[in-house]
Amino acid sequence: MRVQALFVSGVSLLAFASPSVAQDQGAYLDEIVVEARRRDESAQEVPLVVNAVTSDTIEKLNIREFKEITSLVPGLNMASNANGIGTTSSVRGVNFDVNASGNNGTIEYYLNDAPMSSGPLFQALYDIGQIEVLRGPQGTLRGRASPSGSITITYRRPDMQEVGGYVNTTVNDIGTWNGNLALNIPVVADVLAVRVAGLLQDDEGNRVRSINNDRKPFNRAQSGRVTVAFTPTDFLSFDGMYQNVNTESAQFAQVASFSNYSLGAPSSPRPISARERLGVARLPRAIEQNYDMFTWRAALQFAGQKLTYVGSRLEQDINSADPNLGDPNAFFDEPYDGTVTHTYTKGTSHEVRLQNEARVFDMFDYVAGYFRQTLNSPSDLLQDTALGLPNGQLIQVITTPIARRGSSKEESFFGNITVHLGEGTEFSGGARHIKFSNKASLAVAGNIVPAANDDREFSKTIFAASAKHRFNDSIMAYVNFGTSFRPGISVTGDFSVARSPLENSFLILPPETSKSYEAGVKLDLLDRKLRLNLAVYQQDFKNYPYRSASGVYFVQYDAARDASGAVTVTPSTRLFNFVSPVPVRVRGFEAELTYRPDNHFSLSANVAYADGKIRNGLVACNDLNKDGIPDIVTTAPTVAELQAAYGADNLAACNVSERSANAPRWSGNIQSEYSLPVTDSMDGYLRGLLSWNGNSQNDPVNAFDDYGAYALLNLYAGLRAADGAWEVSAFVKNLTNNRTVLSVGNGPLATPYRNAAAGGAPATFTGTYTNVSMVAPREFGITGRIAFGSR
Repeated sequence: MRVQALFVSGVSLLAFASPSVAQDQGAYLDEIVVEARRRDESAQEVPLVVNAVTSDTIEKLNIREFKEITSLVPGLNMASNANGIGTTSSVRGVNFDVNASGNNGTIEYYLNDAPMSSGPLFQALYDIGQIEVLRGPQGTLRGRASPSGSITITYRRPDMQEVGGYVNTTVNDIGTWNGNLALNIPVVADVLAVRVAGLLQDDEGNRVRSINNDRKPFNRAQSGRVTVAFTPTDFLSFDGMYQNVNTESAQFAQVASFSNYSLGAPSSPRPISARERLGVARLPRAIEQNYDMFTWRAALQFAGQKLTYVGSRLEQDINSADPNLGDPNAFFDEPYDGTVTHTYTKGTSHEVRLQNEARVFDMFDYVAGYFRQTLNSPSDLLQDTALGLPNGQLIQVITTPIARRGSSKEESFFGNITVHLGEGTEFSGGARHIKFSNKASLAVAGNIVPAANDDREFSKTIFAASAKHRFNDSIMAYVNFGTSFRPGISVTGDFSVARSPLENSFLILPPETSKSYEAGVKLDLLDRKLRLNLAVYQQDFKNYPYRSASGVYFVQYDAARDASGAVTVTPSTRLFNFVSPVPVRVRGFEAELTYRPDNHFSLSANVAYADGKIRNGLVACNDLNKDGIPDIVTTAPTVAELQAAYGADNLAACNVSERSANAPRWSGNIQSEYSLPVTDSMDGYLRGLLSWNGNSQNDPVNAFDDYGAYALLNLYAGLRAADGAWEVSAFVKNLTNNRTVLSVGNGPLATPYRNAAAGGAPATFTGTYTNVSMVAPREFGITGRIAFGSR
């Protein structure tokens, strides 16, 4: 299938290229304007790697979900977490998982210039102006320090002069309906304008059905947005945005028979392969999410300077019930929720900055400002444990309430200055001084867990410097250096009321620091018909929060309160992804090529390589034989086995030198489009997108989850009005129906319970299935779009 995919891809792309042989002297590559350095400038002038995804590209390639931009930006991986709380992202060889990094990501997200949680951004994508992926440390110019990069999303702003709008609808053969629209109204020309946009989407989520439940999986999203722009004078402007996003989903975790991957494993009563997209849970994972997002901005221009204030507010309310955390095997004869989570978060940010509009003394550009952010994020959980018999009879469900409280405040002062020496050379340097305070506490069954308290303050100054030189109109080269910082965090998920010091060291982490070095060249050749950008980098981290995908078995001391108010504490075997502060070095390079020989044909290709390695770091591990080397454990050990191996530590620690991220080292993509006038008022086109990922070595202690290189090919064909008033497109995504399995559990699923036949002693039922995940299935679809006025 991989050979077939690559063959079909090559033939398709050559077919696009073949009609265009002679060069059109009037054609050249469009200039992409970005705000990577807080001012509008060509991406080819910025001394760092910037991947811009324009609104035009999003529409052309039918990108309906935010995480789909990974097919356009090699080396970037994004996914929503299974519990609906937060997201997981990786770039340049390191991961950002909200459950491992809290709200201090190695990648920071921005909406309309203001910091924003990634959660709501992943739920609704429509009426986008531009998305910019900035690689490498950020922080002396924008919002917060982010060690690996920033992703900025700008919604379309109101047009102050012309009424306009659009309606866009997509349907496909796998149960998806997506409709979004926008209407732009200039209330007072050049003074006041309003833009209203909305989205409705209904699909089958991960399309996994359960053999123990006839319910059809679903995922529904609805969102509305109002944006207002007000410019009362030439020197004063205001704009504000409110958006609500509401989603509801019910999906089953996908499984496969573990015997498909481990020859010695027992066979399943109902054999399941990954390609069947089946689950076994009696209840689906149910998630409801509601987000209210506000951003606002005011700008005052005077004497060649600009004073800007940017603010934001986010309120998110997430409820999830995950039976996969209670009885993933459907072992018991009655279903129960497993873990129910309610998270309600409020966060605000404010930034004031002053920068020049006209260059100072024809030589200097500067930005200086103050930033403040507060966040309050309490979570309440109900953790269910079954009291039952070894034959699967459920007698009682024991529910333990867990209260997690957390808040943080960050303040910083920042500044950056750029010195221009003539037209070709510039030097830039900046700093940000950060003060961060954090408060966190944990209560289990009404009992405070003192070891989980995390009241700390951090202070750090980070720096950035760059130099670039433009040799001529075609060649620019640069080097840059940056430091970064993330405050120490406390990790949620281990609800033991008797943590050991070693256990706590993987739950309350020290701050992370890093240093980055990058060099690159940006070329515009063949009279701006060919563009080639290259960059190489190295980044060294201290106390990087590494999280194993497979998890570690440990002894958790569970607290339960009976009707009389008495509390009992009982040990149990649990599996948790502890977070280990380790040294990491990442080395890699990125390349981008774009070619447009004439006005009908375009071709672009991107490739990224990132190799992140832990350098003799101490990590939480399974080490039942106590040899200091992580064990590959595929069956949950008993409490007695864990206590015999670990004693009062509750878990083990090992020194390792291994990969720091699960994403493939190599990734890339190729885009191509060929268009041709059909009539004087209508064009036809063919488009192709090939995204490729290299071999992946996932968790080193998981012997089953590595996968080989694979390619996904999307094709598009359609007709559009020459003036953009309408468009009809047919598409197929994953043309070759690639079914690569991306992850496999480290062993069969386990159901922890209390054995009623043994006086409520802890017990575990080990099943015959394991969790798996796959690439998205093939889909055929049609998109229609009607637009008018300012669009």
